[in-house]
Amino acid sequence: MAAQDVSSIPPPPSSASSPPGAAPRSAKRPWWKKKRFILPAATIGLVAAFGGGGNADPEVDETATAESSSSSTEASPTTTTSSTLPPTTTESSASPAIEGGEDFESAFVRPVSEAELSTALETLALTEVVEEHQAPVPYRRVEYADGWGDTDGDCESDRHEILIARSEVAVVMDGCNVATGQWTDPYDGAVYTDARTITIDHFVPLAAAHRAGAWAWDSETKRAFAADINFEASHVPAGQATNEEKGDKGPDEWRPEQGAWCGYALNWVAVKTRWGLNYETDEVAALNEMLATCETDPGVSPASTVAPVNPATSTTTSTTTTSVATTEGDAVITITHCEVRGETVELVNSGGEPLTLRGWVLHDENRNHETTLDRIQLWPGDRIVMLSGEDTLDTPETFRWSDGFVWNNDGDEAFLLRPNGTVASSRRCAG
Repeated sequence: MAAQDVSSIPPPPSSASSPPGAAPRSAKRPWWKKKRFILPAATIGLVAAFGGGGNADPEVDETATAESSSSSTEASPTTTTSSTLPPTTTESSASPAIEGGEDFESAFVRPVSEAELSTALETLALTEVVEEHQAPVPYRRVEYADGWGDTDGDCESDRHEILIARSEVAVVMDGCNVATGQWTDPYDGAVYTDARTITIDHFVPLAAAHRAGAWAWDSETKRAFAADINFEASHVPAGQATNEEKGDKGPDEWRPEQGAWCGYALNWVAVKTRWGLNYETDEVAALNEMLATCETDPGVSPASTVAPVNPATSTTTSTTTTSVATTEGDAVITITHCEVRGETVELVNSGGEPLTLRGWVLHDENRNHETTLDRIQLWPGDRIVMLSGEDTLDTPETFRWSDGFVWNNDGDEAFLLRPNGTVASSRRCAG
């Protein structure tokens, strides 16, 4: 595995507050998406109050659910509908959307350049693939997102920033919140005009990202991934029904209509490339199948290169600093170095398969000191240095597991135990 760049993520824009209604990031937005206004109730001909459903799936945008279930005593936001759309059905006031039908307009149905397609295919051919994702620590959504923040500090939350940027008509604001606009669900073509009934889908779901390597990120990086609103592929306005159906599934488990496969797969690869996430075998097969439906257009300019974020990791993964000879077959984990004075023990995987050391234990000669290695994953050729003592510091290539001095100056031996308690490796420590 190539060494990871652990440079910090660029700081977010200034958090200086702006007056309510100030236009955020409008430089790249067409004029009709910049316009913001609040119309008095007397000038509105149509008023809609749509209800929201439950929120059983952790990937669903909680804000939309909360907004859609607000108190009935609160004034309902006004709704405007584009004259180009068929009238909203009146059969049930609970229906929030106009169905798009079989030939719906999807953001995933778009012209594709040959260069964009070939780049995606090459990425999948060269990417890091595992049989099945295994995160050594459980997924907790709160580590990634606890509601929607306000990245640029202009009083409009990131959720509403996305709604403003993606609306197909000028939005109507209610203070710092979007009240109405127009959003087409790219998964099923339903058209929404009430902001309370549209959710924001993390395109690569947070739980899926966690399993694909995000579990090793530090807390700042996890939150930056969840709030990557300036990278368009990261978030999709979608109806709650399709958001819940998609859940935390990958392309091998859930897909939109076949006509949207190409753009969906390109989006998926773009987000994973940007954040350095890995892939499962079945996932890559599904993405290649979806990309096979792409039709390239020689008149389309190549898409911009995806800018990598270089996520910062917690000290839970290893990084190769010098080459390690590997052999084919299963992972082979050994202790290659133990130094008493430096309080360091080096572990190496010289086998041909990656291994998460869940249940493995490192201890000293008399087992006075020991640590479990559940949070460490070693890829073929990877090494990691286990640190102890008062003066040692964590780096991306090390794991500091004790503040105290572990290794005996009079002579000591390091032991590495498998989950079943047998000794995988041992090494006499140098003075």
